[in-house]
Amino acid sequence: GEDFNLKKMQRTKERLDLTGYFNEVKLETSQVKNSDNAINPDLVDINIAVDERRTGVIQGQVGYMQDYGVTFGVGAEDRNFMGYGKSLGGNFNYNKVQKGVDFTYKDPFFTQSGISLDVNSFGYVYDPTKQDDNYQSYKTTKYGTGFTFGFPINEYDRIYSGLNFEHLKVNTYENAPQQYRKFINEYGDVNGDTGEFSGWLYKANIGWGRNTTNHAYWPTKGYITNIN
Repeated sequence: GEDFNLKKMQRTKERLDLTGYFNEVKLETSQVKNSDNAINPDLVDINIAVDERRTGVIQGQVGYMQDYGVTFGVGAEDRNFMGYGKSLGGNFNYNKVQKGVDFTYKDPFFTQSGISLDVNSFGYVYDPTKQDDNYQSYKTTKYGTGFTFGFPINEYDRIYSGLNFEHLKVNTYENAPQQYRKFINEYGDVNGDTGEFSGWLYKANIGWGRNTTNHAYWPTKGYITNIN
């Protein structure tokens, strides 16, 4: 029922291109016929044709690093999981010195008002005592999760706010680096040549983002800027 507006029609195409779900988006107009099969000169239909993009990725790596030994990793991500516009991904990396896993979930349509939600969970272990020629005896373990909400201000601007929870554990043994032993002496518990610290770290974040581009992958105009 709206008046035909070519500028709005072009913006509709840009909105679809900005989702990143499609290889190609075409908008075309067609004539509308009345009940008596006569063409109505005052009405026009807008038809949208899209070619969906493959949004899933699976990757793997295998290699060898001096001191770290054989290392491998696997990861998978789908930026349009089950066709709902949500992004889901995970990665796992392993060698004898360090290992880690992380998961991400992004929902750009978390609420009908346009609030987005990003969730990131992770876990890492770093143990340089496993290196063949390393005398530094300590071990760090981290795990946590974070939530970030995006609040739309207008067509192009969005305010972000979130909270991250991170747990850190540090174990020191004989020959641990000086800065680690100093940290344990001040904040942790010492028992002879060994020490341990365990605690939570809370991080709040707030930011603003603006995106005026016309395509997710091949923009020909506009800009992206973020302040956090």
